[in-house]
Amino acid sequence: MKKIRLAEWVSLAISVLLIVAIVGYLVIGITREGDDFLQLEIKIERENSKQHGDLVIVPVKVLNKSTRAASHLRLKAGTTDLEIDYLPSEATEKLYLFVDKAELGSLKVVPLSYGVD
Repeated sequence: MKKIRLAEWVSLAISVLLIVAIVGYLVIGITREGDDFLQLEIKIERENSKQHGDLVIVPVKVLNKSTRAASHLRLKAGTTDLEIDYLPSEATEKLYLFVDKAELGSLKVVPLSYGVD
């Protein structure tokens, strides 16, 4: 019978530790539930508005701060309904709205619904 050398014991221990770490990582990833509630940040950039005839063009940034992507994100801007088909995680979408100048100060953009991918 051969004697097992120290180097062989060390490489066996390292291999076992790597296998246990990989299995643990996979089990945690499978069992962990994803968060279906997105963290959306909506910013109306009134300072970057431009006059266009009787209307004002207002840029609106929608930032998805979540680790999950949003699909079919529906927004309401004043009386207008908007939809963003797909917004990846940690991504920004910029929209441009045409509004009456009188409505610019009271303009609000709120999310209505979304799907999670």
